[in-house]
Amino acid sequence: MRPSSLATAAVLAVTAIWGSTFFVIKDAVGKVDPVDFLVVRFAIGAAIPSLLFLGRLRRLTARQWLVGLGIGVVYGLAQIAQTVGLQTTAASVSGFITGTYVVLTPVVMWVAFRARATAGTWAAIALATVGLGVLSLTGFGAGAPLLGVGESLTLLGAALYAVHVVVLDRHASSMDAPALATVQLIGVAVTCAAFGAPDGVE
Repeated sequence: MRPSSLATAAVLAVTAIWGSTFFVIKDAVGKVDPVDFLVVRFAIGAAIPSLLFLGRLRRLTARQWLVGLGIGVVYGLAQIAQTVGLQTTAASVSGFITGTYVVLTPVVMWVAFRARATAGTWAAIALATVGLGVLSLTGFGAGAPLLGVGESLTLLGAALYAVHVVVLDRHASSMDAPALATVQLIGVAVTCAAFGAPDGVE
């Protein structure tokens, strides 16, 4: 399998796993504070690869650490917005709104770097948006507002995910992938811990 095909298959697999987590997390945040849940989740997620890739982490420069942590902060903020929003949003609606990062990513690219998308890209974005809507846009009741607080937070999370994708694209090829992923996880864990610190993790 060619590297590009392998990368595409990996992204599809991760997407399938990612999509299945909405219903699991919806149940979890109904019992546990969402930020506390994220603190524990990403503390474990950061600790394990830190031990596995300790040698790679030691070879990173100070600038690479800052870049990785910064990208992790963006992702951490997206996680917090999305997960807090999920408390008052149906899992299917949360999945749809979060999926709009696909649409927002080329917009962020254009705003930040004036990178124009091709007609084919926009067509693919439109098709993906319609598909996401057909599959998951089932939680808006008659007379209900289009976007409540939970939906608005989820949309903010989607925008931050788009920023994360764009920034990661700019740095992923110049850094060791396992080390970059690990530093990002550390950044996410620290960000969640900072938001969870005022009332402690329960």
